[in-house]
Amino acid sequence: VGSEMCIRDRLCTFDLMNPNPLVLVNGRAAPFNTVIREFEQFLHVKLGEPSDIKRRVLDRKRDRSKFVEIMLHTLNEEDNE
Repeated sequence: VGSEMCIRDRLCTFDLMNPNPLVLVNGRAAPFNTVIREFEQFLHVKLGEPSDIKRRVLDRKRDRSKFVEIMLHTLNEEDNE
């Protein structure tokens, strides 16, 4: 469980970086759900539903204000799409 949690945290962080360091063959930023599925297959772990991962990371990191600010902003943007 600990290692999966670290992987989820890192993937969320990568997803928030600009430019996103995880890209597709065509150079475009890889969608978060694609990144999660590819890492699951590559590492033979189950990370969970991509739509829930960011929310769970946010719940655990409420005391880290800058990280939480960025996550809330990202989640709000996704909810409005």
